[in-house]
Amino acid sequence: MRIIKKKNYYIRGKIPFSQWPDFIHRYLTEQGLKSQKFLYYFMAFLNLSGLSKLMKDLPEIGVPREFYEEDSFHKYILTNIDADTGCSEAQFLPLMKKIHRSYGLTECKLYYLDVDFFSDLIPSQRALDVIEKHYKDAGKPVNPLYLIDQQPYGSGFLLHRDINSQNYLSMSVDILHNGIVMDPEPYFSAMDKLLPGIRSSEFLELYPSEEEREAFHQHNQAAQPVIKRCRDWLEEKLRGVDRQNTFSSNYNIAPKLKRLAKSYGFTYLHEGHGIGIYHLENKTEKGHRFRLTVDSGPSHYDATFSMTIQGLGFYFILCAARFVPKEQQEFDDCADRAAEAADAFRKEMLPLLDVCWPETPDWYIPELYPTIFYQNERERNQSADLNAAREHLKGETS
Repeated sequence: MRIIKKKNYYIRGKIPFSQWPDFIHRYLTEQGLKSQKFLYYFMAFLNLSGLSKLMKDLPEIGVPREFYEEDSFHKYILTNIDADTGCSEAQFLPLMKKIHRSYGLTECKLYYLDVDFFSDLIPSQRALDVIEKHYKDAGKPVNPLYLIDQQPYGSGFLLHRDINSQNYLSMSVDILHNGIVMDPEPYFSAMDKLLPGIRSSEFLELYPSEEEREAFHQHNQAAQPVIKRCRDWLEEKLRGVDRQNTFSSNYNIAPKLKRLAKSYGFTYLHEGHGIGIYHLENKTEKGHRFRLTVDSGPSHYDATFSMTIQGLGFYFILCAARFVPKEQQEFDDCADRAAEAADAFRKEMLPLLDVCWPETPDWYIPELYPTIFYQNERERNQSADLNAAREHLKGETS
């Protein structure tokens, strides 16, 4: 298994994007590290004008390719992720200030990979199996540009900038070396000192071997009857409505959830950066994570309360109930109902569910918002779970 601990620094506009490579080089020099691979990804919606300007300024950077599929945006992509263009970082860096002001690119990603943390270089790779499965299930030939910017993984840094200024620096460290899980905290602390006052979050990405994925799958299949019992139980306890307000509502989420966390013995977690997702979490006897999540978006058009169970090799949505509170008291009442249901579930049903999987180790940190690349197992689970959640959202009006 490959275990990568990640820390995202949400810099946004606090530091000009053109200066970010300087931070990477300064960090590598101070830590006595080297990056052996430089990749880039530039994307523009609908037209080629920005990428054409970039090509004119730097012909070595390559040629844009068109990506368009049903139910997707029409994109033009210029990248060296899947093909070596011969363009070096040194050639590109003088153009950093033009990425937004002159080129107007929709999205830019720079990757500094193959960093020798712990004096051990583990080569970066591309997550291709989920992509291949996507096209196999669709009965179509593989398009190499599908989610190509999300494919590279390994030790190093990702510098991300988009047109909406949702800019972040992501630092990744392989922590499993020769069968030993290493502590990457000194490396993260050193970056914290370079970026004081920048909000951050930590999580893990796991890349199991074929044998490990099969073992995960077997446990998940065996757990299905218990999962169904849990879903049926929660459906009776927490029913939502199949509609959404056409206007934003006026209520605060965090104060109420913090009080509920204290009352019921949960840990309060906020996903942050304005997306309106909050969690109340418990660690089970087997080390798994049980969560009550509230997703109200940034504008509070509705509030969806969901419960999940997550651990090493699995992630399942147990219920999802939408409510449409219009003011604070209505939201507080919905939150009380959801917390009472979650507490009752912990006492009556969670012990039965907890033992369906082997123990989750102490080093495990779940992703607050699981990404697509939890390999094939996560894709199978999420597809089924989202269908179950949609059915649950058709429940009776509370």
